Amino acid sequence: KAFQHFEAGLKIDPDNLAARVSYARALYLSGQDEAALEQLHSVLERAPEQTLAEFLLAVLQQSRGESDAAMEHYYRILQHDERHTGARFYLANLLFEREQYAAAAKQYAAALAVNPDIPPARVLELVARQRAGEPDRKIAAALEQRVTDYPEQPELKYALVRLRSLSTDMEVRDGVRALTLANQLAPKQPTPPNIAALALAAAADGQFDQAARLQRQVVDMMRWMLEEDALKRLQTTLDAYEDGRLPAQPPWPVDDPLLAPPPLNPAGPFRHYPAAVPY
Repeated sequence: KAFQHFEAGLKIDPDNLAARVSYARALYLSGQDEAALEQLHSVLERAPEQTLAEFLLAVLQQSRGESDAAMEHYYRILQHDERHTGARFYLANLLFEREQYAAAAKQYAAALAVNPDIPPARVLELVARQRAGEPDRKIAAALEQRVTDYPEQPELKYALVRLRSLSTDMEVRDGVRALTLANQLAPKQPTPPNIAALALAAAADGQFDQAARLQRQVVDMMRWMLEEDALKRLQTTLDAYEDGRLPAQPPWPVDDPLLAPPPLNPAGPFRHYPAAVPY
């Protein structure tokens, strides 16, 4: 196993800190969390400026629910390296989850400025800005541009469908635009959220019978998968369409998983985050 090779090498050269970080990565990926933590702490005791070790330590702590400690590490990394997109993105996610939306939006924007190829950040920055109080008109304009720039990213279209359908700003509401986007989205990826977005867009365009038909599909698809409260929300939306009205909900509900940070998967950065010097 990889960790055994690093272990053998470190007996020969115990001061090789790059190899010790790689050893920690291999330990974690083999299921040895505590041993990985011990190695990362060991590296940082000798070299506090070792940003990769600190980043992996922060991710591991965050995965264990130690979010305060993780945030401290992310901030410290950015003091050493303001272009560290991993630290910025993970910090932004923590800030978002704590409803510190203005701060989260700044971190997402900073991460995208360094590396625009972070698809979740493209959506989450705008969601955070809207929840921080930025007007829907400004958010819609920015989102339209991102849909143009990244036409293959479905979450952008999904977010724009909902905003064009349910914004409280009548200058932003546009049922025709919402329906056009939803018709691009749902046929390619007929998932329950996308079908629900198509139903919403149809309702925003005044096609309530069609909206109800589509929403019934969503309710039937999700009936055995959702908790009772979540299923009731889907049914309440269906009731609204059957009554010929839009549902009374915000464009971007706080419990929508497509408009929230992705679940943390520490194995991703431990396996893939680049190391300038792996050993």
